[in-house]
Amino acid sequence: MVGEWAAIGRNLENWMSCLPEEICRSVPIIHLAIPGSHVSASYTIDMGSAVSPDCQTLVTTVGSLIKPLLLKWAVTQSSSIAEQLRTGVRYLDLRVASCPKGKQIHVVHGLYGGQIYDILIEVDMFLRSHKHEMVIVDFQRFYKFSPTNHTQLRETVKGIFGNKLCPLPTCLFNLTLSSMREQGYQAVVIYREQNLMPKDDTELLWPSRSWLVYRPISVDASTMLRELERDVARRPSGAQGYISVCAITPNSTFMQKNVMSNHSDACVKPCQSVIIPWIDIHRSGHARFNVLVTDFVDSIPFCETVIALNRKLLR
Repeated sequence: MVGEWAAIGRNLENWMSCLPEEICRSVPIIHLAIPGSHVSASYTIDMGSAVSPDCQTLVTTVGSLIKPLLLKWAVTQSSSIAEQLRTGVRYLDLRVASCPKGKQIHVVHGLYGGQIYDILIEVDMFLRSHKHEMVIVDFQRFYKFSPTNHTQLRETVKGIFGNKLCPLPTCLFNLTLSSMREQGYQAVVIYREQNLMPKDDTELLWPSRSWLVYRPISVDASTMLRELERDVARRPSGAQGYISVCAITPNSTFMQKNVMSNHSDACVKPCQSVIIPWIDIHRSGHARFNVLVTDFVDSIPFCETVIALNRKLLR
């Protein structure tokens, strides 16, 4: 068994394929330990990006004057979606907005990033070449999104993933990696805006209640960990997934106090200095951690540490 887990650590690109059959068959995906990336597509933001509608009104108004400052706080990942997936990430956090200069839908985080179509194509290409892996795509937030935009995005999602889309099951306790593989399902898409959605789409695109999210409010790393522990201890016992955001999210006051700094130095480094040993002592499973998400997943052994929690499911 030790050798089996060592092999998984050397093959993060296929870690789900390498899990013991007992886990694949009997552990619901809402009890697996799954690594994810926070604001997954923010690496597509650069100095040429326009200010996006998720910014405060004041920042949007004067954005051209402070764009270099905004850029220092907007980027939370440095590797592409394809690279993230190859290093073990299986949960993607996406925030989207309509683009005023065209019909395309873009990812956003303070500034406009790449087109969502290109992001989803990267995911699909990975799944096509990794038949026993699955990915959770979470559309967390929508900005300046009309009913037409929603229809466009939903049709794009269905068109790209097709039969790989996993419908929302009657009971998530029954959804395992093995049951997904048997039916050819590889993509779980959470769509956190279900108003006026056609019934057929509500069966394919999962609602917010299916996978809960907890984001700490503290900008202190040690306090952040205590908040995460306290919250997962309160995790509902029902059939729901659970996402723990292991990241310091700066508010406007924090950014003003650290105006000469940046997201990496002020938020990421303090978090990364404590997060790996903290994850290592915890467990996944019922009333435990499920999806764990952080910034710059490629800069620390985050994915392998989260994936290794699944060993404890067999004890």
